[in-house]
Amino acid sequence: MDLLKTQLEVLAKLSLTMKVTILIPMVTLKEDILVVRRMLQDVVAEKGYRQVPPLGFMVETPAAALCIDQLLPLTDFISIGSNDLTQYTMAAGRENMSVSNYYIEHHPAVLSLIRQVVAASHSQIPVSLCGELAANKQHITSLLQLGLRSFSVAPPMIPEVKSIIRLCRIKEAFQA
Repeated sequence: MDLLKTQLEVLAKLSLTMKVTILIPMVTLKEDILVVRRMLQDVVAEKGYRQVPPLGFMVETPAAALCIDQLLPLTDFISIGSNDLTQYTMAAGRENMSVSNYYIEHHPAVLSLIRQVVAASHSQIPVSLCGELAANKQHITSLLQLGLRSFSVAPPMIPEVKSIIRLCRIKEAFQA
């Protein structure tokens, strides 16, 4: 907890001069968010800062995706981590050759969890997608159809992803 407090102190101070958002990885329980939020609020109060930086969390586990309605009221934004969400949903790691054929990032179960998360946000909470799926050229249109509008991809992939999005037919890509 000392390391977390130190990190939050640095981020809160940095937020005085820069746009800072804080993202909590591997959230499974609402207590994961509550502990960090309380600590962040305490740090901001102790230091006498005026504003608490926006706090979000990663949806990387099926538990977080399935319980998203309980978690959304506790956050300012979310990011869906497609690599871990796929790994935990499909019970298969990308690096483990003995089960890698089960690592299917566009599997209906994974896409269903993503759809649930996006739908639950009701466009009230910003949702982004990161990981390999966000840059997968074959699936960008279907991700847009799920309601995703923010993709985090490696810098070299940005022009290609933007180009694909621009080429999507509005009716086909944006019907959610």
